[in-house]
Amino acid sequence: MTPVDVLSIVVLLSIYLIIRKVGEDKLSELLVRSLGDENLAFMGVRIITYLIYALLIMAFLSAIGVPIQNLLMAGGILTLAISFAAQTVISNAISGLFLMIERPLKIGDFVELKNSGISGKVQSFNIFSTMLLTIDGELARIPNSTFFNDIIINKTGTVARRLQVRVGVSYSDALKALDVFRSYFSKHPDVLQVPEPEIFIEDFGDFYVLIRLNLWVPTKKWYDMYKSIREEIFKVCQKYNIEIPFPIHVVYLKDQK
Repeated sequence: MTPVDVLSIVVLLSIYLIIRKVGEDKLSELLVRSLGDENLAFMGVRIITYLIYALLIMAFLSAIGVPIQNLLMAGGILTLAISFAAQTVISNAISGLFLMIERPLKIGDFVELKNSGISGKVQSFNIFSTMLLTIDGELARIPNSTFFNDIIINKTGTVARRLQVRVGVSYSDALKALDVFRSYFSKHPDVLQVPEPEIFIEDFGDFYVLIRLNLWVPTKKWYDMYKSIREEIFKVCQKYNIEIPFPIHVVYLKDQK
């Protein structure tokens, strides 16, 4: 190995370390500014990084005297053999490309795969798979082909979501409850007035009138409202003396004599 080969190897290793430590972050920032989409930038960084690594490996092998032409010929045959044995991997890569073009989700979105029964926050979007952080704090790796073939429900893809609540009140307080609920939620700071809240009688039960509330809430506040709204309704009912009835069973004991 000549001094020139040694110098080439040192230079190549230095480039590799620079790319490893600095290049990916800088490249990601550049692609985000150029493409305007974090998903495309993330995928682009992965593809470009792998290509650079492949070129560095080829340059390294050339520097130590390995004939690249023979290596490429053998690599072509090996690639053909692997392609037949790795159809699932190829399917995941193609699905990832289609997802990147279609853009049904982005990093940070909370999504649900309806058929698979998996939901979580998108942590990363790679060539072969997507990582979700579930509500239990677990990381789930989902193959992109599964994502592509499933029904994707993006729960944070819009600016507002509907929150649906049902509450049963006594027959004597039903009309008063409608007026109180409509007045209360027309002034609620976290309930949107466009679309207008829908509060109406949905059904009649054996001992209660079922009132349904359809409220539109900013997506960022939806989960907080989901946790607190029933407590708020309960307190409103107590404040305005609206009865929330519960079933009462009367048991008659038959005289055995």
